[in-house]
Amino acid sequence: MSASKPPAPPKPKLVNHPYDALDPIPQPDVVEKSSETTWALWQDVHDKEHARYADTVPLTAPGPGMGATRPGANSSGLPFRPAAVQGASGANLLTQEAKRNNRVCPKPEQWRQLHDMLRARAPQASAAALAPPFAGTEWQRTTSLAKRLSFRSLIDWTIANALVEDALRFLRALPEDQWHHMGE
Repeated sequence: MSASKPPAPPKPKLVNHPYDALDPIPQPDVVEKSSETTWALWQDVHDKEHARYADTVPLTAPGPGMGATRPGANSSGLPFRPAAVQGASGANLLTQEAKRNNRVCPKPEQWRQLHDMLRARAPQASAAALAPPFAGTEWQRTTSLAKRLSFRSLIDWTIANALVEDALRFLRALPEDQWHHMGE
C-alpha cells in the first residue's frame, strides 16, 4: 500500500497580486438615476470650469496729472514699514511685526530682554511654561527655522497671556540690526 500525500494547502494571495491571471476582475454595480438631469448638472460644472477669461489688455499710458513719482525721504535709512492693516487685531499685528523683513527672531540679548519682561508681567503659573531663549552654543547650533519656530511659540504664549501690547511695543522699538534674519 502506498501512502497518499495530503493535499497541498492553498497558496495565500499576495497583497500586490490579489487575482490569478484567469480570475474575473470584480466590477462595481452601477445604478443610473435620472441620467438627463445628472448629465445637465455635469455640463454646467464643466462649462463653468472651462469658461474663458477675458483676453489680456495692454497697459494704457498714464493720463494727465499722473506724473513721475519719487520715493519719500527716510531719515533713518531703514526700510519703510507698511501701514498697519485697518481693523487688524493686536495678535495679527504682533505676528506681522515678528515676520517683517524676513525676520527669524531677535538676537540673543534682545530675545532675553523680551523673555524676562514678559515673564515678569505674566501670571506665575503661566510664566513657568515659557521656554527660555537660545543663547551661546545653543544659538550657534540651532537652525534659523528652529529659532523661528521657538520664537513663534513665544508669540503664541504672549497672545494667550494677553501681553500682546507689551511685546508689540518692545519689538517695534528694536532696530533692524538687532534681529536675526533668514539666511544669516
